[in-house]
Amino acid sequence: METTRQDASVSRDLPAAAVPDLTRRLEVLNRRARKLNVAPVVLTLTNPRLVAVTGPDGLGPGRRVEMITATVTGESPKLAGWQLVAVLDHELPETVTRRVPGLDGLDIMKYRNAGPDCDHCGVRIRRLETFVVVNDSGLLSQVGRNCLADFLGGASPAAILWLAGWFREVGDILDEMCNGSRGELAFDPIAFLAQAAACIRVDGWLSRGKAKLTGKPATADDAWFCLTMGPHASAAEVKWREARKPEAADVDRAGLALAWARELSPADPSDYLSNLGRVARGVVVKVRNTGLLASAVSSYLRTVEEEVTRRAAAATSQHFGEVGTRYKAALTLTVLGSSSIESQYGPVTLYRLTDAEGRRFKWWASDGAAQLDSGAVYTLDATVKGHGEWKGVKETTLTRVKVSVAKVSKRKVAAA
Repeated sequence: METTRQDASVSRDLPAAAVPDLTRRLEVLNRRARKLNVAPVVLTLTNPRLVAVTGPDGLGPGRRVEMITATVTGESPKLAGWQLVAVLDHELPETVTRRVPGLDGLDIMKYRNAGPDCDHCGVRIRRLETFVVVNDSGLLSQVGRNCLADFLGGASPAAILWLAGWFREVGDILDEMCNGSRGELAFDPIAFLAQAAACIRVDGWLSRGKAKLTGKPATADDAWFCLTMGPHASAAEVKWREARKPEAADVDRAGLALAWARELSPADPSDYLSNLGRVARGVVVKVRNTGLLASAVSSYLRTVEEEVTRRAAAATSQHFGEVGTRYKAALTLTVLGSSSIESQYGPVTLYRLTDAEGRRFKWWASDGAAQLDSGAVYTLDATVKGHGEWKGVKETTLTRVKVSVAKVSKRKVAAA
């Protein structure tokens, strides 16, 4: 059996005080790895720092806690030409996709709705998880736990399962340590979201990704801490939690966000939105899905805000000029934003613009064309290419755009 080693890693920010316990728990995993004659996982600690804490650690205002970034690296090999891509979790009513770190770019959308099937044996039985693998030619296959050894060339089943699942087991350990939980606790989604909404009301929204950059606790971790605080909490911890006690408005907002998330399509092109819908439709939420579910509140509020803006734009935006006519120095437009894509003709940039009357415009600028700054105001020469609509808002498409007067100012405008 040909085996080619490739490394994958899982990383979290933890209190430095948790490192001895983490080391002990990883050693338990590595004892198993050594018995299976596979490479053990390796713990790397980086970025030690002091972080101001106002609640979850119970240290009170002005106190600090030492944080550190823990990265666990292990083997994610190719076995007999096949490499693990993702684990499909079938515990909830809908499948949740958990990718192997480092393979986010591979398209596995067709497995989002996969049942607990196995392409190798063809037998459909109740399985809590199955595995998506890919070979060197890009062929994807879904394999059940009991068929992995036979499918991947006859290696030890226990060794293969270690290689297929260590990153998830390590991720669960790190998530538990991030949240101060050691058990498999679960909460009603509406209760968790109400607590998340209260934390957002007091502290604002902070994703786990942004939390790593700021050193502050993520919203999901604050909400979980509030729900799992034990009877021996300090007075500072209890005071901190009481300041984030859900109010009626938080419960209402949580209900609206949950209803919105449960309507998200499983076939949504966005992995984030597809998985958010699946987790939201679950009966309970466990610690591993708290970061995803907590984001439903901020995503819902952002969606509502965008819809209000869109409706306002739809009420005011009208088409400009006549198709085919060139207008010189007749358009003074504010740049709402831009996005770049690769087309068959090379890189192009889509600019979204508006004028003082609220009319909307767009311009597909080819590589080398004038570069416009978001929020800046320009006077342009342009030809009207067409009239159309985007999300119910009338807009005018421009072409052959030339800046006749350089940007004159920046002003705050509503998002498109």
